[in-house]
Amino acid sequence: MPTVTTSDTSPPTYNDPAFAERLRSVATAALGKDHVLDATAIMASEDVGFFSLDGKIPAVMYWLGAADPAKLAQSRVTGVPLPGPHSPLFAPVYEPTIRTGVIALTAMALDILK
Repeated sequence: MPTVTTSDTSPPTYNDPAFAERLRSVATAALGKDHVLDATAIMASEDVGFFSLDGKIPAVMYWLGAADPAKLAQSRVTGVPLPGPHSPLFAPVYEPTIRTGVIALTAMALDILK
């Protein structure tokens, strides 16, 4: 039987700058410049860091917007953040989120695999 060891920590998530710019260009071509935004760097922990094998494989954590535009606008006015993906109150708008994600991720995958 194999031995499985777990930890309460995750490695840092590091967006490889060259890879991030490549994927940004692909997403911009697929979605239009008004639909690809700059994300603010945050101190967070996600399992994405495990996939890069300590930086040996270029990786990028891609964020896909899923909020109702009216609720997002209200959040920007009030300063009250919307619930995020780890919240039981997270309420994505399914159809445009899935459509946008499929378009963007398919374009990125095709670019990487060419």
